[in-house]
Amino acid sequence: MVKRIGLVCLGHSSVSDAIPGVKAGLSNPVEVVSCGALDGLGDAEISALAPKEGDHMLALKAEPGVMAKVAYHLLFPRVQECVRRLELQRAEIIAVLCGADWDTLKSSAVLINPGAVMPHLAVALSNGKKLGVVFPAAEQVTNGVEKYRRLGANAVATHITMYGEGGASEQTCAAAQYFREQGVDIIYMPCMGMTGDQQKALRSLVGCPVLLAHSVLARILDEMVGDQG
Repeated sequence: MVKRIGLVCLGHSSVSDAIPGVKAGLSNPVEVVSCGALDGLGDAEISALAPKEGDHMLALKAEPGVMAKVAYHLLFPRVQECVRRLELQRAEIIAVLCGADWDTLKSSAVLINPGAVMPHLAVALSNGKKLGVVFPAAEQVTNGVEKYRRLGANAVATHITMYGEGGASEQTCAAAQYFREQGVDIIYMPCMGMTGDQQKALRSLVGCPVLLAHSVLARILDEMVGDQG
């Protein structure tokens, strides 16, 4: 019986949108503990994690309404430390709340790496139809869409910030128009900080199925935990 799961977010755990989003999607009773890779860091320390040209860039929530951009290799040790802390809290399953690939993380717990699982799921579900992928930063679009094409998808991509105002923000509407023009059949939102409101807006505006990463992750965790009654 799984008694405790751990969630690692990339930003401050106290302001994460993904942690409550995943918890809300769990139907089976289980204790949830969390850790944020930026927990305990101030503005200057976060700025020191900023990516340089050529770095693998990650977008995350640094504080309410504020998106920060950090270098993957600089944040990685802090993500690994979060995993260690959750192990000490006896989390039996640990999930990283990020769509990047964290395949070199080490853990004694069952470790869910969405970046290794969900792109394949999205590509398989598109099944040759046109897949639209939404990234949280414009800088991620070119390399990001190539990843899905290498996996065999007929993919196009655009970006929407995680922290737009409401569901149908200006960026969301622009993304929807782009996807309509491209004839997209299914949309995948890989960023864990993207919201249900943005998902609903895209589904309504484009008129096609939309996968939201943290909702999919919650269902995977729910299946792994099972009915413990």
